[in-house]
Amino acid sequence: MTKIKRLAPKTCPDCGVEGSLFIDDDRKLTCRLCGYKDHRGDASPTEGVNDEDRRSQWNVTYGTPNTPEVDRWAEVKYSSGLDYTRQGDYDKALEAFHDAVDQQRDFVDAHIWIARLTLDPDEKRHHYGEVIAQMPMNLEAQRELLVLKGDLTREEADRASDMSREQDVRDAEFAVGTQLIEIICSNCGGTLEVPSDKHEVTCQFCGHLEEVKQSGGFGMQSLSAAMLKERGQGTKWRVGQHLLHCDNCGAERVITSKKMTQQCPFCGSNHVIKSDALKSFRQPDGIVPFRLKPGAARESLDASLNSFSEKLKGIFVNNRAETVQLTPVYLPFWMFDVSAQVSVTKIDNTSKRNYLQASQAQTRTELGDGLNNVPYCGVTSPPHRLTDKLEKYDLEAVKPYDPKLLAGFTAELYSIDYQDASLKVRGEIGERFRFRHNHDPNGDYQTIVGYLIQQISFRLLMLPVWIATIVEEDGDVRLGLIHGQTGQTLLGKAVKS
Repeated sequence: MTKIKRLAPKTCPDCGVEGSLFIDDDRKLTCRLCGYKDHRGDASPTEGVNDEDRRSQWNVTYGTPNTPEVDRWAEVKYSSGLDYTRQGDYDKALEAFHDAVDQQRDFVDAHIWIARLTLDPDEKRHHYGEVIAQMPMNLEAQRELLVLKGDLTREEADRASDMSREQDVRDAEFAVGTQLIEIICSNCGGTLEVPSDKHEVTCQFCGHLEEVKQSGGFGMQSLSAAMLKERGQGTKWRVGQHLLHCDNCGAERVITSKKMTQQCPFCGSNHVIKSDALKSFRQPDGIVPFRLKPGAARESLDASLNSFSEKLKGIFVNNRAETVQLTPVYLPFWMFDVSAQVSVTKIDNTSKRNYLQASQAQTRTELGDGLNNVPYCGVTSPPHRLTDKLEKYDLEAVKPYDPKLLAGFTAELYSIDYQDASLKVRGEIGERFRFRHNHDPNGDYQTIVGYLIQQISFRLLMLPVWIATIVEEDGDVRLGLIHGQTGQTLLGKAVKS
């Protein structure tokens, strides 16, 4: 990991004020007092390589690495297409590759070469789509489809294709400008709120019922496609400080907290962080409303605090609660869908008397399988030893994300991104596959379950949790989590205050 190169001193060169520089929306160091901008490092635009010129840049190698079984006649046509490509006769090459595909529809390598050589965007899209249908993890097809959709520029795609280079990850040394959405009533300008036991957004002054987003916005995204887009952007920024500008009163302040919802300390207006100048985080895809009322949350907590195990523990330590503070909080959770090829090998160790009996005592079965909505919490506090134990949420209740739905709530901004979360959740994925297919490596009758992940997709959901801060009579402090739908209660360890 590298740090952002020093573009200017910490003191503004124009007005001389220290601590006034921040990274603005144009990604330039800017003084928030006098408006100074550091233009060093500006690059003039360069012309890209068009699709016709790119055809000569493809490296022609013989063989069919993506198609294990190839029809003989299709292979002959494919080899002819490679010969014509090497000679630069792209029309004849395309004709030969089309003949190969006509002979064998699932000939992935031929589809790839047609997509590479054709100048027709629709034909490119069709053949790269055929590749994805058979090989969902094919990075070239994913990358080029993103370009065709306009989600990646050609420059970004070329940068993403260089897998030999590590991604540039940098720490921003200055506060980063932030875009905020003010949560106000469209009727009177008053403060909005969403009662913890309801789903409606209501103005607490005039009673106006505010409209919220009703459709779309919480679909899954391919993990590999998202990683390609991130690599294409060049630099991944880690932001320690955000500069918040209140459009209501004009006040500015620098914060280091990871809260997605903020209240201006000067005028009291409520805001939700939308994005920052370095695009260091993404917006949620959906939100699951609270179902548990405040009274029910307190009852669930009291039941856990008065349980037999807690009373038994109280014999040795004074764990009686003196004060309890309950706060409804939305926590960010990455939800993963996984498709995999699973192999199940059954071994009968009781029949191994000779070679024939031993070979007959082992069977292997391969099948496709998948998992939906495998969760991983995107924050480190509350700790994962608690958040990992939260019961499954009813995701039928998910609503498209709308900042208004966070009115009156605390919402956390994730500190663990989707890439790190996908690595950490793989252990849980493996355990689920092994449990589902009865993995048992012990005894005379063994079942060995292996799996190969073929595709992972994800989304970011805000899930409801009541967070309890419990101060005990001896001064120790405990953290408690109450599931915002079911009332499941989890108690953390007491910590000396």
